[in-house]
Amino acid sequence: MSDPAIEDMHTQFQHEPLFLEVVEALLDLDSGKPERDHHQARHQALGYIIEEGHLWRIADGKSTRTQARVECISQEEAVEMARDSHVKNGHWGCDLRKLQLMDRIFSLKLDKSIVTALLQCPQCKNFGSTHLHSLMYPITRRHPFELLVADYLALPKGKGRYHNTLLIMDVYSQYIWGFKLQVHGTTKTTIEGLDTIVHGFRAPETFMMDGGSHFDNGE
Repeated sequence: MSDPAIEDMHTQFQHEPLFLEVVEALLDLDSGKPERDHHQARHQALGYIIEEGHLWRIADGKSTRTQARVECISQEEAVEMARDSHVKNGHWGCDLRKLQLMDRIFSLKLDKSIVTALLQCPQCKNFGSTHLHSLMYPITRRHPFELLVADYLALPKGKGRYHNTLLIMDVYSQYIWGFKLQVHGTTKTTIEGLDTIVHGFRAPETFMMDGGSHFDNGE
């Protein structure tokens, strides 16, 4: 392998001691190390290969992942990739983002990198701290009414002069209640819709909404 390719990997993993150790072991660049460290590095390098100037993690036959190999990247690169995936593939939470990335890359402390990317997302910040915290939780919920989420959907004015809809969804069951409105969404219409659900079923443990004026206002 050419020296520039080796230098590139050293630069890429300069803050990743484990990957550096694996690279040096695979390229036999650690011959000057103590015998104990030498054997430890060889053992650590099992399950890795270097091809086309990149370090790859190969399947060990035990993982449920379908990819034969995935590229190893630094934590800084993982944050950038998680941020890009979050923007392009939907502003979903940690679990779904991790599933998507694990089919493409292997990175140390991937959960931490994903959380960093989500917390830096300007669009998610606009929904407030409750929404940001919910992105850190597992995708599923344990039972109905553990979490209800709500938002308004504007529609072209139709029969009966209805042009707005309050949508409230139970995250566990994915069941959606819709309340058609002839007016724009307000605190009053939000409370009326939520009261209908509470009186017909039960009160939710958590009610999540964005920071829109129909939710966050003086009323």
